[in-house]
Amino acid sequence: MPANPAGLIACLEVRFADGETLRLMSDATWRSAKDSEVGWETTSYDDSGWSPAQTIASYGGPPWDKIGGQSEFDGPQAAGIAGSVRIVWVPRSEPILVRNLGSRAAWTATYFDPVNGGKTVLPPIHAGDDGSWTCSSPVGQDHDWILILEPKAGAKASALKVGR
Repeated sequence: MPANPAGLIACLEVRFADGETLRLMSDATWRSAKDSEVGWETTSYDDSGWSPAQTIASYGGPPWDKIGGQSEFDGPQAAGIAGSVRIVWVPRSEPILVRNLGSRAAWTATYFDPVNGGKTVLPPIHAGDDGSWTCSSPVGQDHDWILILEPKAGAKASALKVGR
């Protein structure tokens, strides 16, 4: 790989009136050419002579990092009321590690979908010996999500920390 490679990343999401979503993302199936040819933009154009795109890195990986760089808002954000409720906003469809739940503490957990307002109640969860619990992202959801945690009756709450 050259010292300063060129790169392209693209994601286009179209949401139709019927709720259907079409997502187009750049990947290794794309092709490229250094020069344009007559008719290249038509569906009948044969691009088999073009070079296949190469995957140099995943989104956020070196050498480019994430679009806009890192910020304190790049990962999960947590808030709550001690002993009552904890709310964690997760910006992408990815699992999170919730810490400081209390050793083997029992909690109720609910996913909240900020796009459609839907809620999914999870089976009761129990923190590990170290007070942490790994929460998977909601199944079939490809956008941000919210986790709501409430201590089960009689459970002792502690300060919340989250990470990826």
